[in-house]
Amino acid sequence: MPHPRRTYRNSGIAQAAQDAGAEVFFPKDYDYVDVKFPRARRLKAWPLHREVLAADVFINLPIAKDHNEAKLTMCMKNLMGIMGGRRGTIHQGLHQNLADLNSGFRPHLNILDANRIQVAHGPNASLLADVREPEMVIAGVNATSVDAYAAAHLPWERDFGGVVEYIQYGGQMGLGETDLSKIEVRK
Repeated sequence: MPHPRRTYRNSGIAQAAQDAGAEVFFPKDYDYVDVKFPRARRLKAWPLHREVLAADVFINLPIAKDHNEAKLTMCMKNLMGIMGGRRGTIHQGLHQNLADLNSGFRPHLNILDANRIQVAHGPNASLLADVREPEMVIAGVNATSVDAYAAAHLPWERDFGGVVEYIQYGGQMGLGETDLSKIEVRK
């Protein structure tokens, strides 16, 4: 696996962030603090990145992609990036754990990059045949609702019937609207 700092530099993102005056940091083990999730059903607490918790505004900016276990990686699953601890253990009961994580930490804005997405064999496939270019950006203040809309409207390769359990659990827990007829969409 590539080293995050090298990937960040090679992608050009490091220079763009520096040019824009952004402060960039990479997590270390001591940068995490235990956070309790009072509304959680399964994952009652987890160490989250201290800097993210201290931020005045947190913008969640995932790229939409297929995922073999979670079905899709979008806004709600992207929050795994702020988790410390032994993240591999979160996969047991993954869907409820993702909803629980989202009950304990809510981004101020979610911007789902769906310009170019991996539609099958994710997250590790690297076949060009698994890539589509819907050329969309889906944004909203509610990760659950953004994910529900994207799950139904992006050109995914496999048929999961629009059902992604962590999105359903988020809706059941009152984290956001998942009924597409009740989501206001502005284009």
